[in-house]
Amino acid sequence: MNNTIDLYINKIQAKSNISTAFKELILPELSGNVLDVGFGNGDHLRLMRKAGLVCEGIDGSKKNVEKLKSEDFKVQLADFNKKLPIVDSSIDTFFCSHVLEHLESPYLFLLEANRVIKFGGKIIIGVPLEFNLYMKILGDDYFDNHEGHLYAFSTKNMVKLFSLTGFRVIKQYYNILLLKRIGLSKLIKLLQIFPRIDILYGLISNEFWTIGVKK
Repeated sequence: MNNTIDLYINKIQAKSNISTAFKELILPELSGNVLDVGFGNGDHLRLMRKAGLVCEGIDGSKKNVEKLKSEDFKVQLADFNKKLPIVDSSIDTFFCSHVLEHLESPYLFLLEANRVIKFGGKIIIGVPLEFNLYMKILGDDYFDNHEGHLYAFSTKNMVKLFSLTGFRVIKQYYNILLLKRIGLSKLIKLLQIFPRIDILYGLISNEFWTIGVKK
């Protein structure tokens, strides 16, 4: 696996990465057999299991795989820059959080996703926003301070990538910062009403999610 993936595994996945958007907007979208690609510390998988979902995962870290196996999860090791160790047309929902920006070829990865998803199945991809006020305040540059970041994405760019790889976008959501901290997580859906302008949402968001269906 390449150095950018190794950096992601060692520095990022060790942290808890459950966003308000995932709990309030993404979790209800998951159905059927769910594959968590790049499950990291397992927080998403644990919430999926708690919600009664049938879920499994693949990850680039042997340590992560061993840890989740010890909790009786169905997980296996994988290199996301190569063919995924998943049977064709076997997955109902393909879930991937903060992995796409680290890959050698996001396009080829999405083609692999298309291969393993059933016809009419869902793909859900979460990626960080390159330009967001939170990172600017912290002096945290998207590329300079994150060696593993090879790509940045916009909501429009993601729609095009999905279309080119055999998916139709049905929804896009932004994570809204601070809502959880002030106890107003339920308002996140209401705050999705504004036009999909990344610079505008960058004032209050640090990531966005794209949901598509296999055409």
